[in-house]
Amino acid sequence: MAAPARHMPFRGQNSAPTLVTGANSVPELARFFTDVEYLFEDCQINADADKKRHILRYLELQDSRLWESLPTFAAGTYAAWKNEVWALYPGTSEERRYSVADLHVLVGEWNMRVISNIVQLGEFHRAFLNISQFLMSHNRLSENERDRAFRMAFTPDQWDKIHHRLVIADINHHPDDPWPMPQILKAAEYILHGTAPPMIPVQQPAPIPAQSAPAAAQEQLSVKDEAILALLSKFMDKFDAAPPRQQPQQPRAPRIGADECHFCGEPGHRIRDCQQVGQAVRDGKCQRNHEG
Repeated sequence: MAAPARHMPFRGQNSAPTLVTGANSVPELARFFTDVEYLFEDCQINADADKKRHILRYLELQDSRLWESLPTFAAGTYAAWKNEVWALYPGTSEERRYSVADLHVLVGEWNMRVISNIVQLGEFHRAFLNISQFLMSHNRLSENERDRAFRMAFTPDQWDKIHHRLVIADINHHPDDPWPMPQILKAAEYILHGTAPPMIPVQQPAPIPAQSAPAAAQEQLSVKDEAILALLSKFMDKFDAAPPRQQPQQPRAPRIGADECHFCGEPGHRIRDCQQVGQAVRDGKCQRNHEG
């Protein structure tokens, strides 16, 4: 039992073909028609009317109305309608995809950039083949013209090295004959052997200068000392601003006058007449002298 045919994807699905058109963009008609015609075959869409109708589903509204208004949409084959669509977008014809001028621009750009490593050589070679093969298949570029154009992508210094390598490999090559592109490519690969694209330097964060342990400790002590000194300064300011405390007056010893006893301090008699002195002498606590 044959498997059921697939359905054409809806507009906006990942598998649906898309076409970008605009004033600043060249529509990729060739890729669009290739994608949609692959779906026609896979989904078994054979009728010309169905093909036209499905294509309109994948277009922007403005483009869809324009393509539908073409005379061949209603009364023409799919191939005729497709050719009329191609005429709406000058410069998109597959017959004029590339020109010889495009090849010369490519060669000039790479000569200015300088092919400095093996990766760039491969990138240039692929781009060169893409254009040159198309031009040669349409009889717009000869093999000799291709070889001469390929050689012009290298700087004079590079070509001297490549040419020296070519002469070693083929000493009988006539000077008037261009060197074939495959031989130039092989010699260039030899000259650029071991080269690689420059690495993008990764910027490392600037290291923070490490302080020695004594210096770090000294810095911490310095901070603490400053804090202590600040506290002491505030304390001294408060102390200086405080009113002076009054000291309590010590009681003065009573002054002894001329008529007072120097022993007991009572007035009215002298030490020689003091009864307390007499009692102290009798008790042996003191002795009299010539003053009494």
